[in-house]
This record gives sequence, C-alpha cells and structure tokens, in this order.
Amino acid sequence: MTIKRKLFYAERLLFLNGDRSRNPISITFPISIKGNIPHSRVRLALDKLQKRHPALRARIEGCYLVYEDTDFRPIPLRIVYRVSENTWETEKEKFVPEPYNYEEGPLLRVLWVKSNEVSEFVFTALHAIMDWKSCVILMKEFYILLNAPDKEVVPYLPIQSMKDLLPDVSLTWKEKLMGNVWTEILRWKLIFTTWNKKVPPPQFYSLIFFLNEEMTVALNKAAENNKVSVGNISCILAAKLFKAHFHPEKPECTFFMPLDIRRYASSVKRDMFFGFAPMIRPKIQLSDDEDVWEQARRFEKEVIRLALTMQKTHSQSIRHSIKRGLLVGEYYHRIIKLILKRNYVIDEKQDFIFASLGKQQLRLKNPEFEIQHILPSEIRFPWHNPTYLGIMEFFNNTIEFAFCSNENLIPKEVLKVIRSEFEQAVKDLIKDEMTKTDN
Repeated sequence: MTIKRKLFYAERLLFLNGDRSRNPISITFPISIKGNIPHSRVRLALDKLQKRHPALRARIEGCYLVYEDTDFRPIPLRIVYRVSENTWETEKEKFVPEPYNYEEGPLLRVLWVKSNEVSEFVFTALHAIMDWKSCVILMKEFYILLNAPDKEVVPYLPIQSMKDLLPDVSLTWKEKLMGNVWTEILRWKLIFTTWNKKVPPPQFYSLIFFLNEEMTVALNKAAENNKVSVGNISCILAAKLFKAHFHPEKPECTFFMPLDIRRYASSVKRDMFFGFAPMIRPKIQLSDDEDVWEQARRFEKEVIRLALTMQKTHSQSIRHSIKRGLLVGEYYHRIIKLILKRNYVIDEKQDFIFASLGKQQLRLKNPEFEIQHILPSEIRFPWHNPTYLGIMEFFNNTIEFAFCSNENLIPKEVLKVIRSEFEQAVKDLIKDEMTKTDN
C-alpha cells in the first residue's frame, strides 16, 4: 500500500520546498557502541526500524510525502574503518552535507565508523521526517535491536492529514477568512523586506566536547542546590558568552527552543517519529551584576511559562498556539518561497537555537554490545542564523555539548574560543562543589 499526502507547511519549511541550491535541513545523531558488531546485526536492526517506522520508508515527490509499504529502498549504510577516536568526526563532516536522494528515499542514512572494539554510528535524516525526540527513539530502538535481533517490531500507520494530527480541532469561517487575509498581508510585507537581498550559501561546522565525570557530578549537584536544571544553567552560560562576543551593548538575549509536539498533539504517540516541533522564543535580560544562578532560575520560569501557555491549548489550547501555528500556517503554502527567502536573508536576532535531550537511561540486562557515549544531536539550518547549542545530559555520568554554526556568520576559530570560555565558566561555577568532593 502506498500513502501519499501533501507536506504540511512546517514540513515544507524544513524541506526548503525542494530548493536544490541548498541542502534541506538535516538532523544528525551519533552514538558510540562497544563491541565487535557483525554487519548482519546492523543490517537487520536497520531493516526492522524501517519496517516499524513509516518515516523511514518515505520519499518526497514535489510537495508530497509518499509512504511505501513494499517497494522501498533499504536505509543506506556506509562503512569506514576507525583509525582513531576522531575518525568519526572527520568522516561525519564529509557524510552529512552529501545531497539526499529524496525522490527515491529513504530520507535517513547511516555512517558506521567500525572497529573490533568500538563503533560510532552517525544517523542523519531530513528534519522533515524526524525531530529531536525521534532521534532518541531511533537510538534506543537501534541499540535494543542490535542486542536482541529476534525481537519483533510493531508497525504503525503514518499521520495522513492535518485532521489526523489534530482530530478534535477545526477552524471557524472567521479564522479561515483571517488565514487568507493574513497570508496576503504577509506576502507584500515579505516582498518589501527581502527585495534585492542575497546571502552566501552556508558553510556549516560543529564542535563537540564533554565534561568529565567529576565535573558532571559537581555541576549536577550545584544545579540541584540552586533549584535549576543543568540544561538551563548551561544555556545561560553560553548566552552570556555570545552576548560578550557579539552584542555587548544588547541587554536582552533571545533563544529559539523546540518542544516535543507529543505533549500537545495526542495523535503523535510517544514512540512515533514525527518531523517538526512547536517552537517557543524565550527572552531574558542578562547582567554581569546579577548572580548567574538567579538568571538561570528566571530563564527557567520563562521557559515553563511559555510551554504552559502552549499546553493550555489542549483543552482550549489546541485553540491558540498549536491551532494557529499549524492550521492557520497551512494557508502559507502559497507564499512559502517568500518565507524561505526571508529566513535566508533576515536576522531573527536570536542568539542561538537551544535544545536539551535531557537525561537518557538505557540499560539492558547483560548486553552483548554496550553504549559508550550518546553524543549530542546536531542540526544544520541553511538560514541566516543557524547557530545551535545542543546538550545531552547525564549518560554514563558525563554531559556532552554540541556547538554548531555557519562559517559566514561565526568563524569556527571564534566558536572555539567561546567553547574554551564556556568550559572555564563551568569550572568557575562548580569550583566550590569540586572542593567539597576533594575534601
């Protein structure tokens, strides 16, 4: 059976409307696994994942997403041999930018950096089929299937329409009228704001680093004592550095943060892949005179406030943010090229996109292969400001960070300086906890 549906507006934004001059937005998720893993186990695990998740059997025809049940290509798997701990990073930088064959699919591919002792697997997919939560689901299921090749998987049907996504919501005639009116107003606004503006193609790069176990334990303890999450204090530390380097005169910092759509649309189950996420845009005033922990607490309150504002959507709430963001957004299909051009050339003034994948606990009884690291996800937006900070909190008592940006916006050497300053800021923040540990 073949299921064909028009790409949702948000998916088309992520897919860049098929603009072949720019790679579609991709999301990358690497993991490191100990053991001498047979090729047959890896291939079987990928085939079972593809059988289970419709998104892994999808391809794109024009403005349509096509799910195949039988006649689909297997997930591409490239194997290179591991000669050092950094081989996977070198190979990833060649692998991720390669063009997708999105007309034939599948829209996910895998790099296997192989050795007899440790292997890194780099999964990269179009963001139009996978969000951050989907990456976590993929990693967990792949790991389980590697260790349990006989495990059966249960397929599910894809979301086939906006009505499937939001079954209990419809727009009134007034909202439909306003959707049309605002689309035309936005069309002319975009024409004037993007007129004769050009931007060079992005040159992406990423920097990954870890806090060791001692620093991780100390940061976790300090965060608990100050009643703030590790992700949010890390975000504030990074924001202060970005402000110091790029906008020292600007008192306010702005972030884009994705939320898990499964909290708001009950039709997307906890273990299903889905391609896009609602975004919130928290802002915070930063001052050198204010305690950094107090700033992190204010930031956390603002994030919770914005998330709850969206969540209120579920009673009346799929009434405002989700309803207007998804249903009204469907009216923007006819001006999507103008919207994309705006994203390429207009600075949204956000300091960076921030995502935390939280605490991941994955323990199997007597596993044949064991996860060594879950590395933080990366995302590559070919937009004006694609700068991204991703955090994987607390796996094997380490915290892992990914800084990603565009050479045209922030030179890699500058971001290396920010990374070093960030590590030093963390050390300064936890020096009291480290002293207690030493004593």
